[in-house]
Amino acid sequence: MTDRKSVNRPSTGPVDAEGGFTILEVMITAALLAVVSLALAMIVIPVSREQRASRQIEAATSHARDIIEELQTLPYPQVVDRCDPSLWPQIVTISGDPTAPGIVGILDVNTTDLDDDPLQIEVKISWSSIDVGDREQTYWVLRTR
Repeated sequence: MTDRKSVNRPSTGPVDAEGGFTILEVMITAALLAVVSLALAMIVIPVSREQRASRQIEAATSHARDIIEELQTLPYPQVVDRCDPSLWPQIVTISGDPTAPGIVGILDVNTTDLDDDPLQIEVKISWSSIDVGDREQTYWVLRTR
């Protein structure tokens, strides 16, 4: 009988004593990795820009909401005093990104004729940033005597 270990089998190719990858395989893998990384960057960068823009809008809205709440809680004569055009516009800091310095915004309050009832109050905040460009949010409040 023949020993199974001694049976000659055909060779499947040259025997590489070290094993490993060929330079072509490494280059193809690097190219695929670069393409995938670029695709992920194209997704992540706009998403992070939109997150910063959303934080800026939220911070600006918070400033306007604070003024609106103040105007709604004050007695009417104080509302008229608070809406005095000499007090506005005011410079505010909009902190859209906790790691970056705040963006300077302008908060403005305008009214219709102060003798009108109801009094129409416009609260406007505007700012400019790299992420959102020039931006303006306007809110209207009606206040009765």
